[in-house]
Amino acid sequence: LERPVAITMLFLALAFMGVVAYTRLPVQRFPNTSFPTIRVTVSYPGASPEDVETLVTKVIEDAVVGIGGIDRITSDSNQGSSNVQLSFAEGADINVALAEVSRKVSAIRRKLPTGAGDPSIVKGDPSDFPIMNISISADNLDLPTLTDLVSQQIQPTLQSVDGVADVNLVGGANRQIQVRVDPVKLAAYGVSLSQVQTAIASQNVGLPGGQVRTTTEVLNTRTQALAQQPAELANIVINTPTGGGNAATAVQPVHLKEVADVLDTTTFQRSFQRLNGNTSVGLIITKQSGANEIKVAEAVRQAIRKIETSMGRSGLHFEIVNDTSRFTTAALDDVQRDLYLAMLITGLVLLLFLHTLRNTGMVLVAIPTSLLTTFLIMFFLGFSLDIMSLMALALLIGILVDDSIVVLENINRHLGLGKSPWQAAIDGRSEIGLAAIAITATDVVVYTPVAFMAGNIGQLFREFGLAIVAATVLSLLVSFTLTPMLASRLLKEEALEHIKGRGPWAVITRAWEAGFARLRQAYWRLIGAALNVRWLPVLLGAGSVGLAIAFIPLHVLGTEFVPAEDDN
Repeated sequence: LERPVAITMLFLALAFMGVVAYTRLPVQRFPNTSFPTIRVTVSYPGASPEDVETLVTKVIEDAVVGIGGIDRITSDSNQGSSNVQLSFAEGADINVALAEVSRKVSAIRRKLPTGAGDPSIVKGDPSDFPIMNISISADNLDLPTLTDLVSQQIQPTLQSVDGVADVNLVGGANRQIQVRVDPVKLAAYGVSLSQVQTAIASQNVGLPGGQVRTTTEVLNTRTQALAQQPAELANIVINTPTGGGNAATAVQPVHLKEVADVLDTTTFQRSFQRLNGNTSVGLIITKQSGANEIKVAEAVRQAIRKIETSMGRSGLHFEIVNDTSRFTTAALDDVQRDLYLAMLITGLVLLLFLHTLRNTGMVLVAIPTSLLTTFLIMFFLGFSLDIMSLMALALLIGILVDDSIVVLENINRHLGLGKSPWQAAIDGRSEIGLAAIAITATDVVVYTPVAFMAGNIGQLFREFGLAIVAATVLSLLVSFTLTPMLASRLLKEEALEHIKGRGPWAVITRAWEAGFARLRQAYWRLIGAALNVRWLPVLLGAGSVGLAIAFIPLHVLGTEFVPAEDDN
C-alpha cells in the first residue's frame, strides 16, 4: 500500500511480458505427447513373408524381448518388409526405452541377411501425423512428367517452408529405364545374365578422374560414362570381343540391345491418387514437433500461391483436400470465445452482488493480470496454446476472482465500520489473509496431482493442472497486493451510497438486496430444520454418493479415452 507505483509497474511489466509470451506460444490442437510405443522396421527386398519372419522378425524379437517395461510385442512379416512394434507399460520413459532398443538392434545388425536394409526405429509421436494433404493435377501433362515436376520443383519448395518436417509424395509414377533380358537370345549368343549385370554396372558409371594441377590452381576431373539416353545404354558391349587370325575362334562383340529390350517407362505404381475422378499427384505435409500448426499451414498455403503464380502457364491445379489446422483453429476459437464469455458473465455476476462498478472493476483486474502472467509461465515451461491449456484458463475465470472477492468484501466491511479506505484496506487484507491462503491452497492441492499423473493421461493433463496452479497462486498474489492498493485509492468511505439514491440502478440494487435478504431468511429456516433432524441430511448425502458411484458399474455412464468428435 505504501508503494503503489512500484506495485503498478510490477504487474504492468508482468502483463506486458505475458502478452509477448502469448504471441510466441506454439499453437496446436493437443499438448505434445508421445505414446509408449516403438516401431522397428526393416526392409528385405524380394524376400517371402516366411523368410522375413525367420531371418529378420524373429531375430529382432529375440534381441529386444529382455528390455524392461515392455508390455506387449506385435510383429508383421510381409513381402519384403518386417515391422516389430513394442508397447510399453504406462509410465515408462519412452526416450530411455528408445535408446535401449537402438542399442539392442545395433548389436544384432550383423545377424540380419546381407540384402536387408538398415533398421528404422521410431517412437509413437502424434506430431508425426500429417497436418495437410495437397492434390496436384495438370491439364496438359502426363503422370510421369507431372510426378517429375512435383518431385523436382514443388516438393523441395514446400520442404523449405519454416516449420515443415517432411513432405511425402504419393500417387506418382517415377520414370524408370528397364532392361528386359530375353533368355533365348542370351543362350543363342552364349552370354550369361551375370555378364549383363556386370557390363551395365561397369560401363554405366561416373567416377572421379583425379586432379589436374597447374601453377595457380588444382582442378578436379570426373570420368562421365553414364548413359544419357536409352539408346546409349542399349549400345553397351556385354562380352569382351577378341580378334585373331582364326575367324572360327574370334568372339564378336555383343551389345545389350541384341539380347534385351531397353525401355523408357515408369516404376510399378504402388499408390494411386485421384481427385473427382482425375488422376493427380498428392503431397502429405508433416510439421516439426513443437511448431505452430496454424502458422505452418498458413505458410504452406502462401507457398502454394507463389508456386501457382510462377507456374501459371503450366496448367497446374492445386487443391488442399485435408487441412487439420482448420479444426485446430475452430476448436481454439471456441475455447477462446468461452473464455471471453466467462469474463463477461463473471463481471455481470460481480456487478449484481457488489453493486458498484468500482468494486467490480477492482476484482476484474485480477483476471487479465493473472492470465497474462500465466502465459509467461507457460512460455518458460514449454507449454502450448491447445485445447487443454485454454480449457484450464476458461475454468480459471471463476477461481481467479475468489481471493480478490474475499479480500474486497472484507475491506468493504471494515469501510462500513467507519474506517478510512487506507485503514480498511490494511485491516481487511490482514484479517482475511489466512482464509485467502486456504482458498488458494485448496485449489493447488487438488490440481497439482493432476499435472503429475503417469502415462498418456498425465501427458495430456500436465499443462491443464500446472496452468491452473500457476494462475491460482498468481491470483493470491494479486489479491494481497494489487487489490488492496486499488481499494485504498478508489473506495469511498460510504461504499454503497448509491443505494439511497433514486436512479434506476439504485432501485435495482435495493430490489436485489431485498430479495437476497428473503433468500437469507429461507436459508436460515432450512438450516434450523436440518439441525432438528440431523440424520436426514447425512442419509441424503450418503445416498447421493452411493447412487453416483453405482452409475459406473451399472453402465449408466459409459467410459472412453476421449469424447467423440465430428471433424466433418
